[in-house]
Amino acid sequence: MEASSDDAAPARPAQVTTQQPPAAPAPPPTPTLLPHQTPAADTPTESEADADHPRVALEPFNRIAALRAMGKAAQKAIRCRGRGTPAGVARVAVTFDPSGKMSAARIYQAPYAGTPTATCIIAKIGQPEIPPFKGPPETIRIPVELH
Repeated sequence: MEASSDDAAPARPAQVTTQQPPAAPAPPPTPTLLPHQTPAADTPTESEADADHPRVALEPFNRIAALRAMGKAAQKAIRCRGRGTPAGVARVAVTFDPSGKMSAARIYQAPYAGTPTATCIIAKIGQPEIPPFKGPPETIRIPVELH
């Protein structure tokens, strides 16, 4: 049998060409914000802010509410009298911030001022809160009876 001319030439691999789809245009650059800036879309409008947090008119300092809160707190401290400390009444000055949170408490009279008994009383009183109020911080004085 005779070899055909087709058989004599080695077969060349077919070239495959793939065309890539055209590249999508690059998105526009994002503006760089400084740390104190926020994107405009994230900043609520006044009406949105009011809807989320309605403004409540604050009342003046409610002394009765503060005395009630402190009366309950003082009951926790009646057993703070240490050994050798006389029974009696410790006078505690408590200051409330307009937020309604207690910001300071101290015992200002002898024989309890500056003693472990005073430290115990302040710790037992804790951090009572009253309704927020308008105006400057307010201080009340309460008695804590020590048994």
